[in-house]
Amino acid sequence: MHASGRVSPILITALLLAAAVGCSTGPDESHAQVDLRPAPTTPRSDGQGSYIQFESGWFGAASLPAGTETQCTTNSDGSSRAFSAATSDFAIFDEGSARPGEDFSLKLLFGPTHISNEAGEKTDYMSLQYVDREGVHHDLTALDQLDIQVVDTEIVGAGFSATTRSIEPDSTTDVTVTGFVKCSSVTDGPVF
Repeated sequence: MHASGRVSPILITALLLAAAVGCSTGPDESHAQVDLRPAPTTPRSDGQGSYIQFESGWFGAASLPAGTETQCTTNSDGSSRAFSAATSDFAIFDEGSARPGEDFSLKLLFGPTHISNEAGEKTDYMSLQYVDREGVHHDLTALDQLDIQVVDTEIVGAGFSATTRSIEPDSTTDVTVTGFVKCSSVTDGPVF
């Protein structure tokens, strides 16, 4: 502070920088590794069979209606696979929903060659866009706190369990979600 009673611009800048450094963290640094719930290995018996279930942080569930198609892709050598299910085609930044609390778009990547975690290790990937009961769109992504179980029996699909935080809009609440994507069909092709 100057003798005139004014605060020095250098002091203000230093305080702002200290606050910014103290508040910035990476996406996974702010919460500890948690034990995941077991990933489901069977679809639901209602509707199409694909669903999501919030286990903690948020509550509720949503299922694909009967007759809804899912997209499943495997690359030619079978080492990586993609599973996706959506109740409707909606953009994350659109407001509202015809079915708040039920609309979602889910993508699972198992064994992708192009995705790495912060440590540089190859990892699986989950992206979930969800419209809550108030019509707010949320975007959740999981890399490290994710378990995907691929099912190749008379039913083809993938179950998952993930713990993450909503990154859009920003949230400090850990959310655990489980679910299953039941493949309507499987195509060969690149996994993105």
